[in-house]
Amino acid sequence: MNKTTTNRIPELLKTAVGLHRQGKLSEAQQLYRQIVGIEPNHFDACHFLGVIAKQNGHPLQAISLITEALNHIEVEFNANHASAFCNLGAAYQDCKQPELALKNYRQAIQLKPDYAIAHNNLGNALKNLANYDEAIRSYQDALHFAPNYPEALFNCGLALHLNQP
Repeated sequence: MNKTTTNRIPELLKTAVGLHRQGKLSEAQQLYRQIVGIEPNHFDACHFLGVIAKQNGHPLQAISLITEALNHIEVEFNANHASAFCNLGAAYQDCKQPELALKNYRQAIQLKPDYAIAHNNLGNALKNLANYDEAIRSYQDALHFAPNYPEALFNCGLALHLNQP
């Protein structure tokens, strides 16, 4: 690999993320794969390939790819890695592995305590386990950090309703 090829990675990643945000998953996936072809251990490209796998209904593949991305981290995990743990938790939740989902959501929150999406997802996992009190606290935490977060508002209301005697 030469320096010119390596220098293209930021441009490719920016384009891929833009396509991904537009819902052009196939095009984004091609660019992420191109990045991995240049730099096999590229965290973001591996992580986002996992996200696309989950979005395409392949949670086991998502688990593999996101775990691989996290295994490439050579320094301590930090807030920049929280979304990978949150996405890994969502893939485990899709695979009906609630304990592993909870573990990953909690890791995401530990890395980034104000991560409203992770708090909401943790609440969903807890609600699915009928742990309504803790789920409500998670939704309230999400709303503390993102007061107008519609999913957290809805999910909190649902958990309050389900928690009625």
